Amino acid sequence: MITVYKICNDVDRYQSLRTDDSWVRKIKDDGRPLKRLWKAPPKTYAPNPKLNVPDFWAFDPLLSGFVVSLALYESIPLLGKLGEALPLDVVDHESDDLVYYSLKNIVDCLDKEKSKWDPEINWIDKFVFKARLLKGPLFKIPQHITSEMYVVEGLLPPEKEFRAIVESRHLTGIDFKKVWRGKK
Repeated sequence: MITVYKICNDVDRYQSLRTDDSWVRKIKDDGRPLKRLWKAPPKTYAPNPKLNVPDFWAFDPLLSGFVVSLALYESIPLLGKLGEALPLDVVDHESDDLVYYSLKNIVDCLDKEKSKWDPEINWIDKFVFKARLLKGPLFKIPQHITSEMYVVEGLLPPEKEFRAIVESRHLTGIDFKKVWRGKK
């Protein structure tokens, strides 16, 4: 069986990061490399510093990626294979090695006939995926290219799957919401 989860940032229990650099808000994290648009490490800050420090930080709501330490990024090889890490300048924070992770694995695998969705507003009430098209443990779909990331299980050995890595290491800041289960 194959299971697909949506990655959800846990912003109620964990700190997130924001930026006031206006050029970042003009960037669309749509699968194309961002390195050429990333003018300099944007100055970021934690708007809720009293919350717990996560392993995976939510970032600006207009970008679909997340923020991790460079060490964590490098310890999960599949992240580097499927995306890019961009530097951040974190103000008033102990960690100065945080990077924004942008996922580049875009897979047009949503079964538009069987899914229940409104293409005008890209709202999906019921997901159905074309299992044969699913590639890689992390992916985005064109319908949510700038807003959501998904995890697939059942294609790789469990120890190489993203959700299993996160859960076995007890990493914090993200949760996984099951959106679909189907056959290979």
